[in-house]
Amino acid sequence: MLTGSTADPITEHPDAHPGVGRERHLMPFVRISLLRGKSPEYLAGLQAAAHDALVEAFGMPTDDDFGIIDQYEPHELAFHRTFRISAPRSDDFVMFTITDGVDRSEPAKRRFYKLLVDLLGKRPGVRPRTSSSSSTWRHE
Repeated sequence: MLTGSTADPITEHPDAHPGVGRERHLMPFVRISLLRGKSPEYLAGLQAAAHDALVEAFGMPTDDDFGIIDQYEPHELAFHRTFRISAPRSDDFVMFTITDGVDRSEPAKRRFYKLLVDLLGKRPGVRPRTSSSSSTWRHE
């Protein structure tokens, strides 16, 4: 909280789980993992797509943008090429890990993931089958 601020830092969050009550308006933290070798523009497109999907789906402030992009050598990023999908994952596989302190509703999560996949297709041009989500936020 900023010292001297008279603004209420707690706002009603539209996607909070029913019964949770008033939630702090916090930006989820985004970690993007992929194989090394993509251009700075491609990496910026990944981050922008994740940020824009969070802003649009959850009403997050546009200036809250926090994340890390981790790039790995092929022997440092383990992923099964065909687990739970029919077509094999390529070396363009991208993994998003999103840490959020708000319990989002299932419809909100689905809306976010659909929007993320759509935005990733536009910029930087990720094919939908090379994107994947894990944890309870699964878009399939």
